[in-house]
Amino acid sequence: MDKHHALQKEIKNAYFKEIRDVWTKPVSYGVNNTTCYVFAGEDRYVFRVYDNRRDEQPIQYELAVLAALKQEAVSFEIPVPVHNHDGQLLTRLDNGQIGVLFHCIPGERPNTEDTYLFGKAAGELSHALSRVMVLDKPPYRGSYHLYEVHPLISKEMLHDLLSDPWEQSDVQAADFMLKELLRMEGLKPAFSLLPHQLVHGDLALSNVLLNDGRISGILDFEFCSPDVRAMELAVGLMSYVHEESSFSAYAESFISGYSEHASLSADEISMLPDLIKLRYMGSFIHHLGRYAAKVGSLEAAQKRLHQFQNIAEKLDRVEEALLKHGFLHFLDRS
Repeated sequence: MDKHHALQKEIKNAYFKEIRDVWTKPVSYGVNNTTCYVFAGEDRYVFRVYDNRRDEQPIQYELAVLAALKQEAVSFEIPVPVHNHDGQLLTRLDNGQIGVLFHCIPGERPNTEDTYLFGKAAGELSHALSRVMVLDKPPYRGSYHLYEVHPLISKEMLHDLLSDPWEQSDVQAADFMLKELLRMEGLKPAFSLLPHQLVHGDLALSNVLLNDGRISGILDFEFCSPDVRAMELAVGLMSYVHEESSFSAYAESFISGYSEHASLSADEISMLPDLIKLRYMGSFIHHLGRYAAKVGSLEAAQKRLHQFQNIAEKLDRVEEALLKHGFLHFLDRS
């Protein structure tokens, strides 16, 4: 029996013993977890296997956020977990990994033409999360604590690796990353003084659903933790930085929608370019940690190392337009 059919059998035994017709379909997107659709009779679900961790506490934190957020009035759906036959939301699989079953939210991934709607939903989520309180210990301290992004990647290890990278072709990008890393260390006090709240932390187009011309759902709260409030906007804007020639138009549309529900101060707006860079750096360290933990590839980390230099250089060129739109839409609301 292959891995997919073995997982299908475990899902049926854990949730649907009484239903004869149960089958699963793997999801092709996503890099952090193994995900599949689950069809049980007339109902449809999504089952996620957490590949990044085997400890329950961070997953319990995510589910606590979802439960608290469910009490807030938002215009879109968020994931709703399903109890297994033992009455638990977490299912321990035969291989020791943890899985959670969620009700499926209808919709498809939006595209760049849906930027205003995406921004509006992102701002609405940010405003709702500002009212959510979860007493459990969060899995992450915040994006500017770069040496705590992954437990296997220490400051010393990261500096050593960037000073002596894997291949000659990585040297320039690694040197660029190291210089930016040191610069971010100097900005840490400034980041710490910005307003903080609970943030989704991975609010990219791939984690949003569109249905009948509206944002129908926001997914994947795995990285939700207290952080700089403006990081939510920064992560959303990351979806458009690679479109340098169109970035100004996308940024204006996204920020216009975002500002309908959320506010930023002048200091937050000024630091948006660095917050976007900070998030890219965190993504590189995260994937480096996945490689060290043997759940990710070296190629994934190298790809993000090179992407960072490319994106940082583009950001420098579009920074003026980004700040212009930010001040235009937020300044009189801060």
